[in-house]
Amino acid sequence: MSTIADDPFPKNSDRPRRVDPFSTADDALKALVVFGAGNGLPRGLDPALVVLVKMHVAQMNRSAYCVEMYKREAARLSAEDPRFALLADWRDRSEFSHREKAALIWSEAVIKFAETRVPDATYAAAQTH
Repeated sequence: MSTIADDPFPKNSDRPRRVDPFSTADDALKALVVFGAGNGLPRGLDPALVVLVKMHVAQMNRSAYCVEMYKREAARLSAEDPRFALLADWRDRSEFSHREKAALIWSEAVIKFAETRVPDATYAAAQTH
């Protein structure tokens, strides 16, 4: 039986090293990294909406670290915006616009892709915004 201390791939093994994605990345991966960092958002994309989506995804993934990180980011954007505090109940709140709700629905569909394959209705609703 192996233990944590047992390394199935010792340093001197012939196992190939993992590829550095940033040295071989195409433009799409590089754009995704920039988007994830919150830099250079596409024209017309509201920074607060981006943080709402990131925070919602962190909540769905049960990442307390990320939720706290996005709370701080939200506070920097707009300390008085009630949507960030109401995010857990967004479906039933009038404070969220149709565009924001479509983005949150889309994020849920993408997170649950393995289960739902992003339903056509969800895709169509996201396209209208």
